[in-house]
Amino acid sequence: MPADERRRAARSGRGVVRRPGDAVVRALLTVTAVLAAGAAVVAVVGEDPALLRLAVVAALWSTLLAVTALVRRGARPDPAEVAAREAALRRTHETEVERLRADLERAEGRAAARTGRPWSSGAGSRTVADLLAVHDAGTRRRQH
Repeated sequence: MPADERRRAARSGRGVVRRPGDAVVRALLTVTAVLAAGAAVVAVVGEDPALLRLAVVAALWSTLLAVTALVRRGARPDPAEVAAREAALRRTHETEVERLRADLERAEGRAAARTGRPWSSGAGSRTVADLLAVHDAGTRRRQH
């Protein structure tokens, strides 16, 4: 099953994507809520020092479990989401490069029309094609 179909099948009614570790996170957060609620009740109504100590220990454990759940929840990004974001960034980059290419070529054409000589005729300057060749070579090198 492709990643898009898997993601659509895993969506709940609220549009939240479920990941494989979400069941563990839900269980940790449920235990956390029960421990915190129990600690709060015991701390409010309890008068016995042993019960108050037990409430403090339960509150500390609930905090530890909540932190564990949050760390576990954010630990693994969905590979399909990462790939989609990379593809979107790559498309944006290519669109910007094409826009810059067109702008540079227009500027080179205007400069050549104004001066009657190529824009890159100065010593040490490069043509737009040279600059774009360097960019394309760097892009190919990073992709491999």
